[in-house]
Amino acid sequence: MRLASLLKEYAAEIGIDHLGISRAANLEAIAPFLEERRQELPPFLPPRWGQSPTQLLPDARSVVAIAIPYLRSAPAPPDNLHGVLARYAWIEDYHLLLQEKLGQLANFLRKERGGNFIISADTGPIIDRFAAYSAGLGWYGLNHSLFVPGRGSWIVLGEILTDIELEPDPPLNSRCLECRRCLKACPTGALTLSGLDYGRCISYLTQMKGMVPRELRPWMGRALGGCDRCQEVCPHNQGVPTVEGEILPGAPYPVLAEVLAMDKKEWTAGLGRSAVGWRGLTIFQRNAVIALGNSKDPEAIAPLADALHNPRPAVRAHAVWALGQMPYPAARRLLSSLHPQDPLTAEELAALRA
Repeated sequence: MRLASLLKEYAAEIGIDHLGISRAANLEAIAPFLEERRQELPPFLPPRWGQSPTQLLPDARSVVAIAIPYLRSAPAPPDNLHGVLARYAWIEDYHLLLQEKLGQLANFLRKERGGNFIISADTGPIIDRFAAYSAGLGWYGLNHSLFVPGRGSWIVLGEILTDIELEPDPPLNSRCLECRRCLKACPTGALTLSGLDYGRCISYLTQMKGMVPRELRPWMGRALGGCDRCQEVCPHNQGVPTVEGEILPGAPYPVLAEVLAMDKKEWTAGLGRSAVGWRGLTIFQRNAVIALGNSKDPEAIAPLADALHNPRPAVRAHAVWALGQMPYPAARRLLSSLHPQDPLTAEELAALRA
């Protein structure tokens, strides 16, 4: 039996139902696109991201790509004093699971054939979606997500680059209906037919450092980490089976006031264990402040008043903006009595008073 078939059998035994193989040389095809768009890409991409396979591993021959579904069932969203997490953030950091499974596959190949391996799981140098597409795991939708038959785009991706020659799988033809529902569902217009403006993408905004552009804050709604809107409306994501597994404490809809009162110990023990945890508590609390401002709920005033005294300047500054969204005298009184010393908070207050 060919080694590729043995690998797929072993993958099924350890709980990987979606595995495909591509020639390493196929990944070279994305180089011109990257060169053209490099200045438009997010600043927090991994080191060496998008490098040629042979730059990463001399004599690279094959890429083994896997997809693991993560969709969990959940209740309907509660009131607007709760935040919203993208579904990938409801669970333990998926990078850990991917690395474990990819390590098992690499060990299997090492025992069978020897060879050298580089494991990449979202934080690695290989472009996951393109590698998975090249390996026949799925096809691209208009929202730039990769869709795996029977699982939709509710999947996480990882791969192994190796100098072992493995029989490749053919890529899949696109099944995108081009209904443009994903484009219409994007609140900021980040998704267009010509590409993705990551600087307007809500998922990016929830992960960026520092101050979120004022004009984009209202469009974030109650997003705390990631965004699923373009996935939720896609016809190919309807009726997709869920998978069993633990949901982290506080997920899927964290109480915003509790997020603002959270200390690092609570964060590390709870939502910090998710895939959004890498950005830290400060950015998460900043997002919670924006969400409370967008709620326009009078009960949001008290936690926002507390946030004015948060030790983190970005949280305090966004709290000023959030209180400015509140059409209530109590919020106006808080702002009128405010005399900030730090420049970020002073700038936000000046913008409100302008």
